[in-house]
Amino acid sequence: MTKRYWIGLAEAAYVDTVKDQNVCLFSGGDKQAVEALSTGDRITYYSPNDSHGGDRLDQFTALAEVTGDDCYQKDDWPDHPKFEAWVRDCAYEDVGAVPLSDVADRLDCASSPDDFSTGQIEISEKDFNTIAQAMRDACSD
Repeated sequence: MTKRYWIGLAEAAYVDTVKDQNVCLFSGGDKQAVEALSTGDRITYYSPNDSHGGDRLDQFTALAEVTGDDCYQKDDWPDHPKFEAWVRDCAYEDVGAVPLSDVADRLDCASSPDDFSTGQIEISEKDFNTIAQAMRDACSD
């Protein structure tokens, strides 16, 4: 299967939770969203805010590879025990957050926060690699 590249849209606090659980989810835990993924697909999360209604970030906040073959329903979240979401297992890289403004001029998929209006966006390998390299560089700074 061909590797695909994705941006997930989520507040940074939610991204921290999925990272801690080594899973990914999109669109509030929508099953179809994670069924679109395949093992080996790469994901970056874009966080418009730090939390729901919180401070504006407009940053890429996580980088992962899908490791699970199947999606499954998860309902044992530490901070949201009644939340049920469809997820896939992922391995996250240790990277730094990168503002969209630092990479926007090199991306075909987006140039402003307004370009991110859905929970999951498929992007090109080139755009993913641009974001990923910036995040890796931010971690080593």
